Amino acid sequence: MAVWLELQRHAVDPSRLLVIGDSAGAALAAGLCIGLRGRACPQPRGQLLIYPVLDDRAELYASYEKYADACWSPKATKAMWDAYLKGADESLLPCLVPARCEDLKNLPDAYIEAQEIDVLHDEAVAYASALQKDGVSVELNEIAGSYHGFDSDLSSPLVRRVIAHRIAAAQEMIKEMR
Repeated sequence: MAVWLELQRHAVDPSRLLVIGDSAGAALAAGLCIGLRGRACPQPRGQLLIYPVLDDRAELYASYEKYADACWSPKATKAMWDAYLKGADESLLPCLVPARCEDLKNLPDAYIEAQEIDVLHDEAVAYASALQKDGVSVELNEIAGSYHGFDSDLSSPLVRRVIAHRIAAAQEMIKEMR
């Protein structure tokens, strides 16, 4: 939260800032949006969540088992959540674990990218659906043939297309007036 407030203080136009995160960083970005909602400061214009980790109950989703041998594993997911939530205050769970937030109304527009071959695929789709149900504008982009961290290969034509699409989605969020 302190970083967001500092960005606001120094931004040329604070109303045109986005939050972007991939993997666990997407949980932080989504959690920040939840935590900022209703505060007396400019909210992010949008949130871009790339192969997001959003739910500490990942075993509830079919993709958790289906892609257990994928690049990002169930074991890595469990270890991440155990470390992240160690000693966490229960009252902060809706911000720390975005999928546990029961009220997603009045959050910024979202671009959510789900990788096909990823234990996190189904939780990304479920979070996009929950946001939409609560009236948030969402673009869900499911990338066929992709996996967690696939975008590190910048020489790949697929990666270049996906990154171009992310940039276009971000530009659209910034220019749209609410």
